[in-house]
Amino acid sequence: MVWIAKYLGPEEFGLWNYTIAFVALFSIFSTLGLDSVVIKELVQDSGKSNSILGAAFFLKFWGGLAGVLLAAGSILLVRPNEEYTLILVSLIASGFIFQSLDVVDFYFQSQLKSRFTVIARNAAFLIGAILKVILLLNNGELIHFVLVNLLELALTAVFLAGMYTSKVNSLISWKIDKDIIAYLLKNNLPLTIAGMVILIYMRLDQIMLGQMVGDKAVGIYAAAVRLSEVWWFIPLIISNSLLPSIIRAKKESIRNFHKQVQRSLDITATLGIATAILISLSSEFIINFLYDSAYAPAAPILVIHTWTSIFVFMSFASTNWFITNNMQKFMLYKTLAGAVINLVLNYLLIPFYGGLGAAISTLVAQFVSSYFFNLFTKKTYPMFRMQTIALLKVAGIYAVYNYITRPDK
Repeated sequence: MVWIAKYLGPEEFGLWNYTIAFVALFSIFSTLGLDSVVIKELVQDSGKSNSILGAAFFLKFWGGLAGVLLAAGSILLVRPNEEYTLILVSLIASGFIFQSLDVVDFYFQSQLKSRFTVIARNAAFLIGAILKVILLLNNGELIHFVLVNLLELALTAVFLAGMYTSKVNSLISWKIDKDIIAYLLKNNLPLTIAGMVILIYMRLDQIMLGQMVGDKAVGIYAAAVRLSEVWWFIPLIISNSLLPSIIRAKKESIRNFHKQVQRSLDITATLGIATAILISLSSEFIINFLYDSAYAPAAPILVIHTWTSIFVFMSFASTNWFITNNMQKFMLYKTLAGAVINLVLNYLLIPFYGGLGAAISTLVAQFVSSYFFNLFTKKTYPMFRMQTIALLKVAGIYAVYNYITRPDK
């Protein structure tokens, strides 16, 4: 992606990231926030896996199709008379349909067999990466890179389906159970809305930058954000891998459940702070080494944006706690708070500070949504306490406190 950014330049790279951010607003129709809920149901009632997977696939497929139509229709309103932008948005959004087979990933996660998903995704990624290198060496155009990304999603779907068929059963065994579809929709509504709000305030910065400043500003900002977000897959993998064991731990005892959640928070907080410090200290070197002078303004943006990693990393771990305790509505409330803060701050800061203002807005929004909000309600306070303990442990303060207050002191 760094190579592509240098090849395309800030203007075209900015347009690509603008369209990706715009399409992301409609991806909730494809995902419906089903990931954690479906995994939870598969862990708790594996005997109904065919019906659960069939219902999830049905919802994701038709939701994805709706997302494609809505994305294409909306870009006509936001950027009328820009046919090329419409084509890019339509192609990118078409990936929603192929992502409906991500339900196979949910099954493998519930069985602690994510290695099959990794093999399928990496095989598709490798093919896509080779094709992109060929395009880079043969003067490929932006639309060609977009088509390769779409092909990568299609291959991922094919490989996931192949893995499931060879390791588990035929996809034909899935059942479309109306009762389970209704159950998933009803119980997942808060998560779906929360997911929509998360997407809005995670991508709103790039969309507002594109509308208020221009595609070039989006390209510079995106260059920094991609380097900041490139590490986010690590806590996501850790959290997804721990979810089945956390669900089982709660069945055993509350104490063991809290211990498992605290452990995941400790790990993610440590990774988040370590990442933020390392990237901040080396931001100028990273930007100068990877990009050319056109992307020099991305360095200070990277310094600010990388600190969101702390709160994003812990939010991945805290999601397991909210899901297991059936507290999805609180996830909706706190993401709404983050979205409002991000929208207001973007509106105030972008006209004066451009990409730097967008980075500040995102950091403040993530701090409130992922951490500070939990302080203000009785039911979410335990999560605030565990997150605070995790942060104090990283700083070494909690260890000192425990030593001083030991009963034998």
